[in-house]
Amino acid sequence: MASEPGHGRHDGMGSRSGERSDGHVRVPAPLPSLDAADAVVKASSAVPGGKVESIRPATEQGGGLAWQAVVLGPDGVRHLVTVDGADATITGNTTSYG
Repeated sequence: MASEPGHGRHDGMGSRSGERSDGHVRVPAPLPSLDAADAVVKASSAVPGGKVESIRPATEQGGGLAWQAVVLGPDGVRHLVTVDGADATITGNTTSYG
């Protein structure tokens, strides 16, 4: 279906999946070698009694791949926990209230 100028998609994406209207193609970020399920277990262990609300791949300083998880502690405090994507080391745990 053709669209008229000024009508159609407003998300910057073209008609083909993954192609933006400016011709650039979005490529998903590479995933860390550590399985996401293992990263969830490791991240939740960084906050005793915590539950992982979300997890996403991230790039660490120096270019390594990692997982960043938002972990809700039993006291209601949210932690941003970073898990190294190669060896499952906790490399960050910062808190925010909300």
